[in-house]
Amino acid sequence: MERIITYRLEGFVEMNNIMDQEQEGFRHFRGTTNALLSLTQAIFNGFNKDKTTIVIFIDFEKAYDSVWREGLMVKLYNDGIKGKMWMWINAFLSHREARCMSHRIYSKESQKIFRNYKRNQGIALIPTKTLIQIYDSLVCSIFNYASSIWQSSTSSHLDKLNEIQRKGLALCLDLPSQSSLEALEVLSGTLPIDLRREEMAIRELGKINSYSNNVPIKRKFEIWKEEKNPEKFISPLGKMYQQTEDMKDTELVDIDKIEPQYEYQGLVSVIRAPDYWRNIGSSKSRTTAQIEEGKQIISEQLQSQTPNTAVAFTDGSCLGNPGPCGAGAIIYINDKEEKLKRPVSNKGSILLAELIAMKIVLDYIESFSKQQIDTLTLFSDSQTALGILTLNWKSDSYHQTINEIKGKIKNLNEHGFLINLNWTPGHANIKGNDEADSLAKEAAKEAETLAVDDIVFTKQDVKKAARNSVTKKWQRRWENSDTGRHYFRFHPEVKDKVKKDFPSKKMYNIINSLRTGYSKLNAYQFIINQHINSETCHHCKQKKMYNTTFLNVTCIQMPETNYFIKYTS
Repeated sequence: MERIITYRLEGFVEMNNIMDQEQEGFRHFRGTTNALLSLTQAIFNGFNKDKTTIVIFIDFEKAYDSVWREGLMVKLYNDGIKGKMWMWINAFLSHREARCMSHRIYSKESQKIFRNYKRNQGIALIPTKTLIQIYDSLVCSIFNYASSIWQSSTSSHLDKLNEIQRKGLALCLDLPSQSSLEALEVLSGTLPIDLRREEMAIRELGKINSYSNNVPIKRKFEIWKEEKNPEKFISPLGKMYQQTEDMKDTELVDIDKIEPQYEYQGLVSVIRAPDYWRNIGSSKSRTTAQIEEGKQIISEQLQSQTPNTAVAFTDGSCLGNPGPCGAGAIIYINDKEEKLKRPVSNKGSILLAELIAMKIVLDYIESFSKQQIDTLTLFSDSQTALGILTLNWKSDSYHQTINEIKGKIKNLNEHGFLINLNWTPGHANIKGNDEADSLAKEAAKEAETLAVDDIVFTKQDVKKAARNSVTKKWQRRWENSDTGRHYFRFHPEVKDKVKKDFPSKKMYNIINSLRTGYSKLNAYQFIINQHINSETCHHCKQKKMYNTTFLNVTCIQMPETNYFIKYTS
């Protein structure tokens, strides 16, 4: 309930411009990092222009607790928040107290809590993947906060975080803390800290560039870009812009072409999807019985159409996602059929192609009079596109296209047309869907020749391009590194995923220690001068001489799994 009220309040406040534009915290699509970036950038601008920057910090002690709540309620009423909403907030602020509850036991009985906890057997039994997720959420989240801003600090300060990363990953992987940081990062699928900062900086600047000019940090970014003199001290915006240019060179994604951020409209109720969406399954795992059920449902819907109804099937295709994408559609009007296709973008997504496929059908129907057609029944195999248009599903991309489609539907409704948008299972031998699929693939092939200049990128495009850009840098670094060469022979490519403990966690840790060369065996312990003072055998007192070979054995039943057997002579 509290979340619902918050969403509705946010929508009301934003749409009525009640909140000051300088306010960054507690607002949708914005945050305190914007305020921190604005402050830091102002200081660096002063450095670069040999000017003094005066900053006044004000912190109100116990600000929330000391708010005059009766006065706050009067102010809310005067701003237009009345009725049940006002009464709920008043009840929410009155007689408030907080208690902690664990295992259905409140904090007043805290002594009982510990007796109800199920104690774990220690870190040795926790899966490696879980440990790395805990490390990422508890440790990385702290030193990643606002890292795109303070990354312009000196390397001597930034490098201290690498030691935290080394010890944290070594603990998760059960390897010595002296292990190569590069090997630990590749083994755990964890991005190096500096590349993670770069990825976050690219995404942050892309988000800033999508803001309207009413947002203060966007105005400061535009002013910064107009500065012609080079920076003597690289500012946060300067560093972030350099990183986006690196991404642009490798991934061809330009943040200057990012689509504008849509205005926050508050909470809308989501409509439940029809049951057959879920019952028929996905095209990748659909059974023969589900295919027949889907064909039967679509056949019944087609037979129920009135004579003046146009029936359309639409589909989108993308070669890469993002990549060249195209839209296709086939429209049946009485005994005639019309085939439509359109190359959409040289670098777009499957969702964009699906939306454009619907749009070209609506464009075509607008040319007909109500006497010719009074109903359009459109079938699409994209649940995402239909959910956004008909079920109020949230979308972070293609807001302009979505609004255009909704506007066309509204316009046709006002002129007496009935528009029905339905889902059809894809790749289920339904004639209309198969025809639209072929047209979309042809259009996607044609989209390869479209100019790159016409592309509008989304925040999702920037997010994916940022990850690809830093992953390529990570790969080059791993190939040219002087450390972790023993593990490089087994794992020459970097990946941001960690393997499962197989066949068991104990065996997985042993295999990792042998593959990385960092183990608790006497030979390695002697090299790092830890615990072992000699390489002599404690039985015969002779120096140990080993010739060690690792044999790569493939399991017949599970050929994708390799075992490494150590042979010592």
